[in-house]
Amino acid sequence: MNNTNSNIINNINIIYEDEYLFIINKPCNLIVNLNNKYINLINIINNNIKDLSNIENNGLVHRLDKNTTGLIIIAKNNLCYFKLKKLFYKKKIYKEYIGVVTGEMLSGGSIYKSISRDKKRNKMCINEEYGKKSITYYKVIKKLYLHTLIKINIITGRTHQIRVHMSNIGYTLVGDKKYINNNSNYKKSFDFLKKKKFLFERQALHSYKIKFIHPITKKNIKCISKCPDDINKLIKFIEIYS
Repeated sequence: MNNTNSNIINNINIIYEDEYLFIINKPCNLIVNLNNKYINLINIINNNIKDLSNIENNGLVHRLDKNTTGLIIIAKNNLCYFKLKKLFYKKKIYKEYIGVVTGEMLSGGSIYKSISRDKKRNKMCINEEYGKKSITYYKVIKKLYLHTLIKINIITGRTHQIRVHMSNIGYTLVGDKKYINNNSNYKKSFDFLKKKKFLFERQALHSYKIKFIHPITKKNIKCISKCPDDINKLIKFIEIYS
């Protein structure tokens, strides 16, 4: 079920809404957390829906990176907030992403590698000894010239999980300067796109599907967000050479 709603809050589309929660389509270049220096999602929401400021964590039950686009669930009251958090904890909320990675993958697979924060470099890293268990599944949608379009399902939701895992196995997301890892796939992609004068300034990652059983109404919720224009343009550009 997808009770799509065309409502817009400051250019942010509301994909689904009922009296307990709503699901938005976050655009690129928008910080989710409160930040006094930059425009952020929480302030935008609170400026339009005042009651949310009284809810735990402003109703935000999960996050996306600043430059990752796609679906985010926001609770409208504390009861729904804590029930949604419980669903996330029990891994009963299905999240699927679309990404374009550097390198030509032969097939899909799974990654079971623990992640922790690398304080010295202000980023996340693989740490099998002290990190938190992290599980990522990925599937090849289409093989492209020097790149691969993939579908990603994360079982856990660690900070930068997809970006760290894909970089660790040698298939960094296009445009992800934070997790380059100096691998040959990234270098070939960078040189190719630079030579063709095609700039892609963010990680090519989009949260496009969310499925779960509504914690209050018990209805099946399924929302899909179409791939954004910039990633579509990237794919079409690379397809010319595939």
